[in-house]
Amino acid sequence: FFVMYYLFRPDKETLTNLAPLFAGNTSSPVIHHIKSAAEHIQALYWSDKVFSRPRWRNLLGAFDAMITIAITYTIIIVCACLISKYLREHAARSSKTLCLHRQLYRSIICQAFYPLVSTYTPLGICMFLPIFGINFDWVAIFCPTLCVSHPLFDALILIFCVRNHFQDFSRALQDVITLLSLVVNSILLRIVFTSSHRREIGFYRYLIASFAVSDLIYTCVHFLVYPIPEMYGNAFLLSGHGIFNTRLGASIYCGVYSQATPILVSHFVYRTLNIRRFFVMYYLFRPDKETLTNLAPLFAGNTSSPVIHHIKSAAEHIQALYWSDKVFSRPRWRNLLGAFDAMITIAITYTIIIVCACLISKYLREHAARSSKTLCLHRQLYRSIICQAFYPLVSTYTPLGICMFLPIFGINFDWVAIFCPTLCVSHPLFDALILIFCMKEYRY
Repeated sequence: FFVMYYLFRPDKETLTNLAPLFAGNTSSPVIHHIKSAAEHIQALYWSDKVFSRPRWRNLLGAFDAMITIAITYTIIIVCACLISKYLREHAARSSKTLCLHRQLYRSIICQAFYPLVSTYTPLGICMFLPIFGINFDWVAIFCPTLCVSHPLFDALILIFCVRNHFQDFSRALQDVITLLSLVVNSILLRIVFTSSHRREIGFYRYLIASFAVSDLIYTCVHFLVYPIPEMYGNAFLLSGHGIFNTRLGASIYCGVYSQATPILVSHFVYRTLNIRRFFVMYYLFRPDKETLTNLAPLFAGNTSSPVIHHIKSAAEHIQALYWSDKVFSRPRWRNLLGAFDAMITIAITYTIIIVCACLISKYLREHAARSSKTLCLHRQLYRSIICQAFYPLVSTYTPLGICMFLPIFGINFDWVAIFCPTLCVSHPLFDALILIFCMKEYRY
């Protein structure tokens, strides 16, 4: 404060020297007014040319700022080295305590060096380079945006570096996405049935409405069940962690989750039964004595997991153990059949979608001479259903597929369980947003 308010205060010489800038007689990325000239923090380092007739008050202010930053980061680097050395020397301590210390260490390192890049470097360029007569006035455009990103990334760094914080953030983010999904899909329904352009879209609007209603139902069920898919050894399990957390609840969620498949394929003239996924999850992936025995260490908390489990709720999880012994040894056909059924359903769905998408694209190219308004509408609808088909492939089917199918080959990425619920609940939100932004009539 002292440096900026007193050492960098304006005086007659600085105001005279900067008059062309404030009068608008020289190019600048910022618009200035001569009346506000005295309200700027300003430093003129030399009364004449560079290194000629120094202005010590302003140079002292710049030197003070430079020394403060240098001392700060010297202390940070020394302490970081000492902490790193301590963590290496005490590796035999409680793994949980050591893990927490490492997470906190990473977070403070990132919190120390991110502002060095985003804030101190651009401000330093503006403050110190003029001492040597060097000017990069375009830095003024980026500087405010970079500086304001500092507090945002401070919080994000702590959330993503500390595992427990990240899990809490994931749950909070899901609640926000759930609320947005309900609002946006409700807006879409209102647009579909009250828009002045609804006659141009015709009866297709009912299919759009069915998608919005399906997404509203899915969002509500997801919130009530809060499903988290997990992997352990060559096993897959999925359970509810919300209000309705029984195995029946998780199976109903899977049935509702799969209802988007027939609606989606209906856009490409295809229909399937949504009861299929419920059957796979509730009957083919039901727990038995062997799966419960194999997963006992996970439910007892004897192995690391991103989800907290209780042994009493073990039987309420959808779970699949693919091999009774090692991978590819003594297969458990009921669970493998369930995984194969889910895989085939998705494969057939997307095969039909791709074939129909190619046929639609070919038709639109061959009938380019049709009414431009009609053709434009068809292209908008085509773009929207393509996006609606492939967004869930990335956000929903891929992370769930990783949890369900990779354990068949003995591969485990348990951290996927943290991201999966948030990605899945984003599906109905983006369904509605895709339609609103792809359809010109709906945007306005």
